[in-house]
Amino acid sequence: MKKLGILLLLVLIVGGGAYWYFTTYSPKKADKNTTQNSNLVKDNRNTNTVMDGELLDIVFYKQVSLSSSKFFYNDDPSSSSIFGEKPYAYFNVVYKSSGTQTEVLEYYKNIFTKPIEREYPDSDMVTGYIDEYKVSATRYEADNTVYLQIHFPSEKVTKDSIYLNKFPLELKASSYLEEHELSYGVLEQNGGEVEYTKYYTIIDSGDKNQDGKDDIDEYDEVLTDYKATYKYEPNYVFDEKLQQLTWEYEGYKVTVAFADSHDRVYVMMRKKL
Repeated sequence: MKKLGILLLLVLIVGGGAYWYFTTYSPKKADKNTTQNSNLVKDNRNTNTVMDGELLDIVFYKQVSLSSSKFFYNDDPSSSSIFGEKPYAYFNVVYKSSGTQTEVLEYYKNIFTKPIEREYPDSDMVTGYIDEYKVSATRYEADNTVYLQIHFPSEKVTKDSIYLNKFPLELKASSYLEEHELSYGVLEQNGGEVEYTKYYTIIDSGDKNQDGKDDIDEYDEVLTDYKATYKYEPNYVFDEKLQQLTWEYEGYKVTVAFADSHDRVYVMMRKKL
């Protein structure tokens, strides 16, 4: 799986990251639209791919433009996937489509090898299997944006076996932070950007001296430490109102945002392609 992660990252950075394209697999089920459009789609490289070394060849139905393509892994105990799984990993594509909501949702329903009936269905979303992968496609009536998620089988991807934990920059370790969601991918805004994100939850160290009060303000401890650690980095800025640090590192813009309201620290790194 490490090899897969490295391959994905290389394609992201060298190839623009928006188009994962290989030629070793094709879906077992396809309707007329798939066959009619396949050559055009492949010529335009509008296909997302690569699941565990295989090609999952999914057409971006009536695509006008591609907004982003990213890979996510989440092991936060308080979070679960749309399929109720934890931890979970998925490949996420956002694109603009000229198809209507009905056309888009019907298209993906028709290429599912088996539908997935959710307890609380959403009229804007369809879910199903394409072979072993759980897939969701969402297209809201008021917007022309399609949100496509391809979820890995839980046994195939773990935090230790993927490349997502290899950020370009690892922040100073803190005993008050626990790392959770990791992502990397490409955004098509601003001429194309590589983006890495992750978030940490703040660990409450509790009342060790049992005086009825919290011994440490962990949020403030981490914020104060990071401000002191990174204040000499190029173009460092601390925004008091946003509780946010920014600086530059090897061409990346680094943003570290502290969210006291839900005890998280968010990290984002972006770099132009």
